[in-house]
Amino acid sequence: MFSWQEKLARRKGQFVERCWQRLAELGELVKKLADDPTDSAVLRQISQHFHQMAGAGGIYEMNDFCRLCIEAEDFVRGLSGPQVNARACDIERLRGILSFIESSLLNESRPE
Repeated sequence: MFSWQEKLARRKGQFVERCWQRLAELGELVKKLADDPTDSAVLRQISQHFHQMAGAGGIYEMNDFCRLCIEAEDFVRGLSGPQVNARACDIERLRGILSFIESSLLNESRPE
């Protein structure tokens, strides 16, 4: 393997590790949103996490992971507005989205 390939593989590993941390943080943020469905700051943080994971996921050609993160970001943006009020079904959908993203990360982070 060439040195640039080794560096890229190492950076992808670091990215994957950070994604697991972000997903744990997202789980906590979703709990906070469930406790206060009108908290626009929490909703903004959730959106930012998805946005950052989607962007970097594209760099490492983690296409399914990236697509899921983009869809999640779009969903969260749809919840935003002048009056944020995430319903119970929105919270459950976010939890389901996180589960799909975790599965995708697991699948796409395996060594080739």
